Amino acid sequence: MDIKTKRGFLFVITVFLILTYILLSISVWVKAVEASERTYSELYKESTVELVIEQLTPAKVSNISNIVMTRGVFVLNKHAVDSPLNAGPEDDEYYYIEKAMLEYLEGGSPGEENFNNTRAPESEYNASLGGWVGNLNASLLAIGVYIDEFEIYDDSFTFEQTGIDTLSYSFDMKISLRDTTGTTSLSRTYEVDGTVNITGFVDPAITRETKAINEPVYRQFFFMTGLYPDVESLNAGKEYSIDAGQGWFYGPLVGVSGAASMPDEHKHRYIVYGDYSAIRGLGDEEMNKFGGFILTNRPGDGGMCTYMGSDYTGEIETFNAISYTGIDCDPEIEDIDTMTNKPYVVVPAFDYEDMPDCPDLVRDINRKCVLFIANADWDDLISDPEAKLETEHTGVFNIEALRDYTMCGYYVPNPDSPSYLQRLLPGSYSRNHSLFGIETFLIGEYMEPADYEQYDRLDREMFNGTMMDYFIRGMPGCKHQGMCSNTETVTGRFGLSTGTIEEYDIENIDCNGGAGCSG
Repeated sequence: MDIKTKRGFLFVITVFLILTYILLSISVWVKAVEASERTYSELYKESTVELVIEQLTPAKVSNISNIVMTRGVFVLNKHAVDSPLNAGPEDDEYYYIEKAMLEYLEGGSPGEENFNNTRAPESEYNASLGGWVGNLNASLLAIGVYIDEFEIYDDSFTFEQTGIDTLSYSFDMKISLRDTTGTTSLSRTYEVDGTVNITGFVDPAITRETKAINEPVYRQFFFMTGLYPDVESLNAGKEYSIDAGQGWFYGPLVGVSGAASMPDEHKHRYIVYGDYSAIRGLGDEEMNKFGGFILTNRPGDGGMCTYMGSDYTGEIETFNAISYTGIDCDPEIEDIDTMTNKPYVVVPAFDYEDMPDCPDLVRDINRKCVLFIANADWDDLISDPEAKLETEHTGVFNIEALRDYTMCGYYVPNPDSPSYLQRLLPGSYSRNHSLFGIETFLIGEYMEPADYEQYDRLDREMFNGTMMDYFIRGMPGCKHQGMCSNTETVTGRFGLSTGTIEEYDIENIDCNGGAGCSG
């Protein structure tokens, strides 16, 4: 072989080796790139799964759980009006309530076995935690991740009442995430707890009971535990004893200096306070426009008058409209004919600023209000002038707590009454709870007088068929004698049984003492 031939062969071999090396290098590079891409892909998938699980924080899961649980309570509350939940065994009264809440949490569909008439509410899967997981899954699939396991550990679930207005729950929940290729998965267990406040929910027991009588009453739960923590906080307090007077009246106060300038259409609801001479200075026509009077001094003190043919020491009684003829009578007092049908009391120590605030809803202003009670009606005074002497049923009373509580429809704790959860069960008013029992008074035009006026206005007594014994002065439908004797009062008159009157310690203002309430 000549030199040229050798060189050609070596060149070919060299080129072949170089090409082989280049091809090998390219192959290795391609494999390296493939491996690198595979590594980056797996890292991406892992990071995506981790990112998703990191977004499902305990706080977010707790928040969505609270929304679901609140909705669940609302659904059961509404459904319990016509389909109360079953009561569990004696040692687990709320077994079916707890079971129904767990089933709602998991799938939005409490079973029919939980309800007294086996009628379950319509399913709300999308409002449940299971529905939330399903919707979350639909979003996650777009990034190659899905929830492959969701479980609420049934034995960890609790649901109970922990306050008069508070329900508490807790449970453990597991969520597992996986990428769509099945190469990466992560799971987390959440310990969830929270509360649901029942304020604003409709009382299912009252709605159920009134619906059975006539039209349903949708009374909502409202509480003012700071002001009214118990029954005792609603007592009618006596602010002043009286020296004398006649009749009784409840209303806002106006000083004699501002009485004449008040709009005429409102005067009949007001009590004028001031000294005798100033009140008389209003004139007979003006005085007759007002509902009652509080005298801050003692007119005719010690005067001797002839009353119905007999001598009578007329001290303060001479302010009455009885026609006195003079033996040593104060001339100022002899002619008070215009007061014959007006309630009044004499309270020398009276101070307007010490009286309780109240709203005059008709005029949309705030005033101060009182209830005053003397010991006799006008007819009693004719036969027995001494009937006006002080007793435990006479005085000037502060009843604004009782009125505010009643008019606003608040609930007050009482161990003799059913709790919120017991109001979801059949026969709610045959139950009571020593810690979380609550009760309320029922008034208003929606409580038809023909159906409800004859009963005690306390809900647990009304729906247990307890009849009322006495109307309560100063309360709705019974602000003065004329109103309280009117059987056509639109809202009905507020009456209670003797037992409730004693429990609320308001014997001093019922119609059984002092001036009566009939016409």
